[in-house]
Amino acid sequence: MKKIQVELNENEIVRCVGLAVLFQGKERFRGKLLLTNKRLRFKSDTKNNKFVETQLGLDEIKEVSSRNSAVLFHDRMSVLNKNGESVEFLVGIGDDWLTKINTPQ
Repeated sequence: MKKIQVELNENEIVRCVGLAVLFQGKERFRGKLLLTNKRLRFKSDTKNNKFVETQLGLDEIKEVSSRNSAVLFHDRMSVLNKNGESVEFLVGIGDDWLTKINTPQ
């Protein structure tokens, strides 16, 4: 995977970063998941000339949950926004992400 650069806004501090897979319908995108003091952001590498980037402000997140997946040492993390829309990621040790997202900075 190429090095993925994620730009930060002014006064934004990184709290957690790691590789992740974003699920969109039947497609999966590998990339970098970044948690800052202001938002959760995903930026993919390119797959078949497709690039995906998504972000969600921490104040927009209603609920975060994780469950074990079929892949060893990885959890499926679901992020539900206040509009009822869900974003799914495959992350390493989802409980760590869960705790960090749910813990105010």
